[in-house]
Amino acid sequence: MTEEELKKLQKEGKVEEVKEEVKKEPEKEKIAEPIIKETLEDFIIVLEELRQIKRYQTTAPTNIPRNFLEQIAFVKTTDTPPAFRVYFYIANEWKYITLS
Repeated sequence: MTEEELKKLQKEGKVEEVKEEVKKEPEKEKIAEPIIKETLEDFIIVLEELRQIKRYQTTAPTNIPRNFLEQIAFVKTTDTPPAFRVYFYIANEWKYITLS
């Protein structure tokens, strides 16, 4: 078939064009690499604070901690014999463990 015959058939409406569907492969998800790579030196301030001795309190904590280090409190109870409790601020409330 020549190009002229094709054009003639197109004008008469006897030619039907079939368009090819182009299938795109789904793009693979790229895992973003962390911009900042953390090292042990980044946590020195926290580690130094954890090494220091915390003094115990005589009443249960009621404050809302401002940082991680304030989420742990040591309390000496006035019971007989006295007991020690370790308080942790978890899920917006203080919870404790009694040490004997």
